[in-house]
Amino acid sequence: FFDAETAAEADDSEKAAEADYSGLHERVEAQLHVSQEQEQPAAEEPAPAGAFGIEDSDDDWAVKPTAKQQRRKARKEKRARKEAKKAQEACQVCGESFESRSALFKHIKAEGHASLK
Repeated sequence: FFDAETAAEADDSEKAAEADYSGLHERVEAQLHVSQEQEQPAAEEPAPAGAFGIEDSDDDWAVKPTAKQQRRKARKEKRARKEAKKAQEACQVCGESFESRSALFKHIKAEGHASLK
């Protein structure tokens, strides 16, 4: 079926195909390398946050608080505001605290504790 001459021709054609392939491969690699260089700027700077419609955030994995936790937080903040307001309704001279502003003003008028801020 195969003689030595046919086998030699097959070897020669395989070697020629390999040479063609390696040459083609090198040309494709070189062309890809050149096109990649043209696409990318020489000094690449990072894109600013939100440049692509994506906000960069460190809390990407944060769990949203439940409704119960939100209510608890709101009550705590409300109490803190109320306490801060009470502190504002205190006499600047003697430090006495009052339930309302009108009671504070009556005290200031009666005791003469008017002061400048």
